[in-house]
Amino acid sequence: MDKVYIVMVLVTDDSDATKEKIAKKYDVSHDQLDTWKKDYLDGNWFALMGADFAS
Repeated sequence: MDKVYIVMVLVTDDSDATKEKIAKKYDVSHDQLDTWKKDYLDGNWFALMGADFAS
């Protein structure tokens, strides 16, 4: 799953309909989507890249 792509979509369209569509497609919660967006806006790129990023 491409978290960065998902966050870019959310930055441009943060509507409930968009969140619902993404949540269903990728089987993630709305809270998780909000967390990813917050990480992006806070500049926390390592959180978006996941635990295996440093490997």
